[in-house]
Order: sequence, then C-alpha cells, then structure tokens
Amino acid sequence: MAIGNVSDSQAGIDLLLKWETHPSRTLYSFHDLEAKRPRYIFHPKISPIPEGASGWFIGEQNGFGYPMYMAGVRVGDERIKEFGKEVMLAGGKRQTRVGGFPMEEDVHHSAAFFFEAVARLVLLGPKTQAGDLMPFCKNLRYGGQWFAGPGSWQDGWLIERMNHRFFLNSAVLYLADAALRSMPDNAETQWIAGPLPDWCRQIADTWLLDGMRLQRADGAITEGIGHDTGYHSLAITFMTGTLMTADLRPELRESLTKTLKRAAAWLLTRIRSNGSIDYSGNTRMMNANYVPATERFGNGSMKGIKYYETAFALQGAGLQLNNDDCLSAVERIMKHYTQPTEPADSLSLDSHSAAPRGAARVL
Repeated sequence: MAIGNVSDSQAGIDLLLKWETHPSRTLYSFHDLEAKRPRYIFHPKISPIPEGASGWFIGEQNGFGYPMYMAGVRVGDERIKEFGKEVMLAGGKRQTRVGGFPMEEDVHHSAAFFFEAVARLVLLGPKTQAGDLMPFCKNLRYGGQWFAGPGSWQDGWLIERMNHRFFLNSAVLYLADAALRSMPDNAETQWIAGPLPDWCRQIADTWLLDGMRLQRADGAITEGIGHDTGYHSLAITFMTGTLMTADLRPELRESLTKTLKRAAAWLLTRIRSNGSIDYSGNTRMMNANYVPATERFGNGSMKGIKYYETAFALQGAGLQLNNDDCLSAVERIMKHYTQPTEPADSLSLDSHSAAPRGAARVL
C-alpha cells in the first residue's frame, strides 16, 4: 500500500488553500499584512548557504520563501510570488544526489521544514499558477527516500524529547507522497511521479504513532520536560497538514483527529480573552517580555514566540475540525498583535542586491 493520495480528492486541497491564504501566513515573511515590508531578503538566485554554514539555512529558506510565495498569492502580487519561489529553488539546487544537503548540525530536521513546505507548494501549484514544479518534485522524490533513512530516526529520538519532530517528520513523508502522486503520469514525468516506496509509509506511521503516544494527558505536545506554546503550535500545523492532504489509514486518521482536538483545546487555554498568548512555563521558546529566552535559532537570533504561528496553527485546526472556538481565538490574536501602521512605500525586492553573496539581510 502506498502512503496515500491527496486527502478526499480536491476537498483537502481547497481547505489547504483557504488556510494558506489566511493573513497570519503572510506575517511569516512580512512585517505587515499588505506584504510591503519583508522581514528578511534572501538573494533569489543564489542559495543562502554560505560555505561551512549549518544545515539550518535550508530550513530558514522555507521559513521565508514559501510564506512569501503564499503572500503573493493572497495579495495578488506576481512579483512577490516569483521571488518566494526563486528563494526556494535556490535552496533546492544544493540538494545532493542522495537526497540530502551538504551541511551538518541537525540537517535532517532543517531539511524537514524545507521538504514540508515544498510539498505544500506542489500540492497547491495548480491552484496558484505556480508554473514549472518539476524541480520541486525532484527535491521530494530524492529527498523523501533519504529522509526516511536512519539519520532522521536519530534526529527524532533526541534525549530532549522534542515531540513536535514526530509530527513534522511524518508530515514530510505523507505530504511528499501526496504531492508526487498528484503529478500527471505521462512520458515526461513517469520517472518522478507516483508514490514513495511502501517502506516510507512504515516510517511515517511509526513517527506519527510515537507523536500521538507522547501527547500529555491534558493535550499538550511537550518539548523536553514540559509544555511549550510555540512548538505546540508547530505540531498542530503539521498534524493539520497531514489530515488535509494524506490518505491515512482509517484508524490513524481517527486517532490523529482526536489528538488534534485535544491539542487545539489545550492551546485555547493559553489564549487570553484579549487575544494575548500565555507563554508562562514554556520549556524552549520564551518571549523575552516574560522570561529571558534561553535558546537561539540557527541564525543566532533569540527564540521568541511568533504570535502568527500560533494564529496560523489555530486557523488550520479550526478549518479542519470545523471548530468555531479556534477561529474566534485567531481573530482575537490577530486583533491584539497587529496594529494599524502608517502607510509606507513598498520595499523594493531589488534591495537584495546590497546583501553579501549567500547571505540574508534582516529588515
């Protein structure tokens, strides 16, 4: 049995597109909802992986390229779409023949973020007029089988029990398979289209089962010895993407739906009536306004909470579960954290030319 088709034909893809074009997704890569002021500028033609860099650069490529593409879809700006796509293409070009990337330091985990975003782009490509998707499909074909190998297993069972990884790792394989199966099977694409090998399903199912097993009784997806609002939000995002796009076995779908319901219910307890997020007790991602951050991202910045990631997670869960409480919480979060700003000229995406080769400019 192959890993799966696009979930419930086009229904899941339509829901995914509705989710991905929510304003909270735009804030992953822009300071403003109008998509005028990018948070970072990567050179669109050169991979932002300097010589000797850690594997995190490929993950960060996903963190700004794909949301930038979807922001362009949302605001109807073809140039933003193309820029985001070029950023992702540049990173994908560094993939080796065996499927990974020429870096160290948690490279499987960083690559997971890239593959998961690439799969979403391929799945939504026809509906967003993405153009040529073949380079991304090659990333998924080579990367999917590499990712299911022993190296990723080691990344998954770290002493710290970073439980969001189980949902991310399984989502990579489920979404990659769905994306490859969605390709037209013709003479040009038959060597790349079609499901991932059956053994990849066994890996994906095992990761998913472990993630669900480790959920705390109160619904929290724990990181280390306790809960973490930020990583819990990411886990919800990966669960929801899986439910929207993968043709899971009925018993797995039922179990994951229950897990998502409990996880969403726990996260709702962290959203105050005014829309602010309660970060107290977080084990990893801590807002500096409450507790000094103790962990840094691969680019050296402090791991503060990103409110838009929590909003995006609850938006997806609300759509998938038809849960009005989740959707209402998203409205409160967005109202609390997004304030009207003075009109500003659009920052020219040509400003990347001022950045050093292979680097990103923080804006």
